Amino acid sequence: MAEYIDREAVLEMLKQECSPMVFAYLADLVNDIPAADVRPVVKARFNLVDGYSITALGYDIKGLECSNCGATFIAQTWVKKFKFCPNCGADMREES
Repeated sequence: MAEYIDREAVLEMLKQECSPMVFAYLADLVNDIPAADVRPVVKARFNLVDGYSITALGYDIKGLECSNCGATFIAQTWVKKFKFCPNCGADMREES
């Protein structure tokens, strides 16, 4: 698996550890590295919600609510198998 680093953190460390001439050279190299298309991983889980009302159907059923965005889904077996929240994309996989 690839590892990603914070470019600004690397530049700050180099600035503290290197002479100005060496820093300028290394900063050019670091800044020439193309940025990866990554985003922070948001972890969440589905919480069981009692009395999730679906008025069109006329009765209350159980729902599953995303702990990150609050979106609620009907508690069907297939929803529990989602690896990511369909609404916000939060990672729903159990941590191992």
